[in-house]
Amino acid sequence: MEPQMNEGTQPRKSTCSEEVRSNGSSSDLPDESLIAILTTISREKGLDAQDFRCPSCRKSVGPTFASYRKCGFDEKYYCDGCLSKGEEIVIPARLIHNWDARPRPVCRRNMAFIERIRDKAVLSIDRINPKLYNQSRALSAIKV
Repeated sequence: MEPQMNEGTQPRKSTCSEEVRSNGSSSDLPDESLIAILTTISREKGLDAQDFRCPSCRKSVGPTFASYRKCGFDEKYYCDGCLSKGEEIVIPARLIHNWDARPRPVCRRNMAFIERIRDKAVLSIDRINPKLYNQSRALSAIKV
């Protein structure tokens, strides 16, 4: 998404909600990276690793800036505009590796990605965690 122009000549970065509305994802993180995150339980790296900025809208976040929340999908910290309370979903990697189906807070960008691929066959459980079929009768019954 191209930066929008204000009345002057300075470009204005679009907000996370504008990006999600327009194309369902953020342009700075391609879907290939998000698909890799589907199979790996992400680890929190800290605000300093992301320059105390929201990964979606680049707003400053941190104890001396704006408030922030951690996304359960990529374990990054997002501003309140990009990760609102109540937006939760089951994290695919946690379900595949730990059989953990607890919904966790997710930023709008990642929520849009998960919703977009929810009904698509993008993962092969046989390759990622074949033992999962032994843990669930429901999965064993549908194994192809």
